[in-house]
Parts: sequence; structure tokens; C-alpha cells
Amino acid sequence: MTIQAQTAAFTITYDPKNIHSLSNGLKDYRQFIQQEQAFSDFHCHVRFKLADNTDDSLAELLHDPILKTLLSFSDVSLTELAQNHKLADCYIEPETAFFLRALTHPELENELKQTAAVLSQVSRRINDSAEMWISDTEVLGLSALLALALKYPKYTYLLAAYIVPYWDTEHAPFGEEVLALVASHHGYSHDMLKAFCYCDNDSARAKMFALQHTTYDEHQAAVGDAKPQSLLDTFRQQPQEFEVFKKLLKQRFSEQDYLQYVNDERYYNEDPIRSFVMSLVATDDGSGWYDIDEQSLTMSEAWFIDSSADDAAADLKLEVETYLGRSIVAPKTIEEDDDLTEHYYRGTGISQWKAFITGALNHGTEIWDFIVSGDNEQILEQVEPCDIEGLIRVGNYQLIGKVNYFVGSFDSFDSELEKIIYDVLADWTFDDDGEANESEGRFKLFRLLDVLYRCNGNKGFDPNFIEHMVTEYEFFSHSEFMARYPGDWRIMFSHALDSFSGYRSNIERNEAESLYALTQQHRSEVAEFIANMASDEDCEQITLLGLCAIIAYFDQQHAMSDDLTQKVLQI
Repeated sequence: MTIQAQTAAFTITYDPKNIHSLSNGLKDYRQFIQQEQAFSDFHCHVRFKLADNTDDSLAELLHDPILKTLLSFSDVSLTELAQNHKLADCYIEPETAFFLRALTHPELENELKQTAAVLSQVSRRINDSAEMWISDTEVLGLSALLALALKYPKYTYLLAAYIVPYWDTEHAPFGEEVLALVASHHGYSHDMLKAFCYCDNDSARAKMFALQHTTYDEHQAAVGDAKPQSLLDTFRQQPQEFEVFKKLLKQRFSEQDYLQYVNDERYYNEDPIRSFVMSLVATDDGSGWYDIDEQSLTMSEAWFIDSSADDAAADLKLEVETYLGRSIVAPKTIEEDDDLTEHYYRGTGISQWKAFITGALNHGTEIWDFIVSGDNEQILEQVEPCDIEGLIRVGNYQLIGKVNYFVGSFDSFDSELEKIIYDVLADWTFDDDGEANESEGRFKLFRLLDVLYRCNGNKGFDPNFIEHMVTEYEFFSHSEFMARYPGDWRIMFSHALDSFSGYRSNIERNEAESLYALTQQHRSEVAEFIANMASDEDCEQITLLGLCAIIAYFDQQHAMSDDLTQKVLQI
């Protein structure tokens, strides 16, 4: 089914000025977003459409403070609008416009609450905001729940539950700031404190009462008048508020289970209460990078109310679990074969890869014989593209220990390939001192890579893997590697460029050499790439200058002078 067909199947047509139409729209919305078919290709396909010949004029919304707040994100002022302006023309997502209409009817409060509860459940089931886009810039339900919380602060806890731990902060950073925005309008209250307790996103909690600097400057205009404050100071000065906090925390965990960051034991949080205490001790005003792991290390030194933060977290955990009569979360499950994945035993890599190659691939025995001996090179023509990770899992080969350990939500099989093949790499190439040597073994490794390259459909290796092979182990030069395993040079070039972009202040020589090696092979394309960078207003000038300096330096070293040389010298 095409995206257009999926969208048509989940379209809600409504009259913006008819309460019954809005009520039916809320019912349909709840029904649609609970269907898995409504989600695919990183999007939710539920859409809103105005019924033909209906009145979409602003009318009473012209003076709505919630609309004023939402419009400030788009740098639009209500003073520029008139009552006859249409809401659809106000840079508001159709979903948000629908909810703004519904919020004008007090009779729909209960329907709105039910809808917010379903949105929270759906978000927590998916636990990945990147799977819930409704447009290029908007996540399903985010602005709708913000509007609801601004109108009815008692429902802010549903917005808090909706802000899941695995939030795409790169593309939707506002998701972790929205609770702070609501708190800036309502100020401290038990409704806001309840919301704090229902949120499992550590960063969103740390910002909620402390945020002073939003990610996007234009969002600053949407911030309310309430000043940032320290919840911890409130608890210290008003002990009864800390008692309310503990009561709300117990209520929360009796009603809503804790949501883990990802379904991966490496990131499993065995002590959520400690995370909540950390959000009180180490707040985030948005002025700089907030490293949760770094903040966690300071917990033992931080002071809470009348004890260290760690001691307070332990006491609070005991109190909550005593109230619940159970653990807040189940104990972390430790895989029995962790020892296999963490320690290297000589010979195991060879045996594991031999078992996989001979057992999972067609002509596997002949392919393995080629890897070991180098004979019968034409067998490579029989290697068929396949899903290596999938075959390892389906066949339950011993390599699955490596795959499970290193491949997670943030790491792909391709990006972690160096770790996955490390044992066989060590078996074949390391001497007794653990150094890669010039023995015949390295050629066995190269032939294994020949096979893996063809299993991957000749698409080229991940840039991180190439860096390991070229820079760390020095098995190849960049040009040698790319000649043997051709891939998209642009990916490699961007990867090399990224190595000194952003926050990096130094350019390592090996990074510069890698970049220049690629430049030598594609000088005309690089010249065009630089021209595009120079004309891009969003391009970091320091990155462009660094690239030009690398090319100019090595061109001089190689007595090279052409159009590209002149271009970089001019910049």
C-alpha cells in the first residue's frame, strides 16, 4: 500500500465549528493511532482534513493565549491576524489545528483526556519519536498535548508520560523542552510535580524547572513568565512538598511501569529512582551539553536534603518498593555467554567463522577452502548477497554472542564489524605480543573480507570499519582498500570531513591523509563539492577552511597544481 493510500485510509474529515464533528474526530483519532497499520516509514499516517464548505476562520481563537504560544514558534504574531483569517493559514499543523478547535469546548474535556491517555500509551509502546513523524517538522501528538497541558495543567502528567526515553533529540529537541515550557506558564504546583514523576525521559525532567535556554532561539518567545526554580531547594525549604513528591512517585509507579531507554541490557536502568533523584540534583538550564553519564558520576558527592544524593536515592527506592510490595523494575538479565563476548581465546574466531561460512552460505565449504588457501578464487562468483546478521541469528551460530553484545539500537552490524570479526582477525594476524604482523594470516583475513564484501552486495564497507583496517591495523592504504572493495567515495569523504567538523579543534594527520587520498581520486568532484560548501550559508566556515588547508598542503607536498589547487587557495 502506498503512503498516499495509507494516509487516505486514516483521514479524519471534520467541521471545525461543530462540537459533534469534533467529538467524532477525537473518537476516530483514538481508534486510528492504536492501529499498527497507521505507522510505517517513520511516519504516522493519520491526517485531518476540513470538510468542504466549512468555516475555518479564527473567530474566538484570535484571542486564545494557547494559539499565541504556538504561533510564536513560527514567529507569527496574533496582532498580524484578523478574525476572518483561516487557522489553516497560520503555520499550524492540521492535527494541532484540530485540537485547538476541540479545546474551545469545555464539554469535550473528558474526550480530550481520553485521547491524551491513548497518545501516551501509543508513544510508550513505540518508544521512538523518530517513528512518529506526521510532517517534516512535527511529531504525532506533541503540539496537541502541549496545548492540552497549557489549557488543563492537571493533564500535564499525560504529556510527561508521552515524552519517552528514546527521543530523537537531533531532529526534535523540543520534545525534551516541552515540559519546561508548560512549567514556565503554570509555575510550580502539584500538577507540575506529578508530571515530573510521570516522565521517564531523564533530560526532560532535568530541564523541567530549570530551562533558561531553548535549543531554537525562536522558541524563547513561547516561554512563560514563571522563573526557573530548583525543586530540590523547594523540598529543602518546604519539607511537606517533599512528602507530596514521595506520595506522587508511589502513585505513579503503581499506575505506570518504568519505561527503559531501549530494549538492550547494556542500557538497562536497574534503579530508576536514582535517575529521578539525579534530575533533582543535576538540573539542566539548556546552556550547554548535558551528559547524563557524567552527571551520574557526581551523585555520590552531591548533597540532597539531609544526606548524600546516593543515600537519599537508596532510602527513597526502599520506601517506594515497600509501598508497591515489589521491585520497581525486574533485575537485569545477564546473558550466560557474556564471557564469550568479552574475552578473546585464541582459535575461537577461526572455528566460529568456519562454522558460519560452511553452514550458512551456499558452497560454504568451497568458500572456506578459498579463504584459508587462496585457491579457487573463482568461487567468489558464487557468493550471493545475503543478510549476514540475519543468517547468524536464524542459524544460532556461536557468532550470535558477538552480534548480541555489539549490535544494539545505536549500532549496526556494519558499523560494529571490526568488533565482530576481532577474534578471527587476532587469530590470523596477531603475533605473541598482540601486534598485527605480516604473516600469511593477514591474507586469509583479506579473503574473508572478499567474501563479506560480496555477501553485502558489493556495496562497500562502513567508514568506521575502513578506518580500523587502514588506520588502526594498517593493513591497507585508503587507495588500496577502496580499489579492492569499491564503495561510495562520497560517504567516505563525508566521514573523513566529519572527523574534524563540529566540536573537534584538531585535525589528525591520518584523517588529513585519508581525506587527501580520496581527493586525489576525485579531484573534479571535490572541486564541485567545495564550491557547494562555499555557497551554503549553513556550512561551517572552519570546516571548509580546514578542508582547503589540507588540500593546499598536500598539493604542495606532491607538487600538484590544477584548478582545484587554485580554488582552495582562493578560499
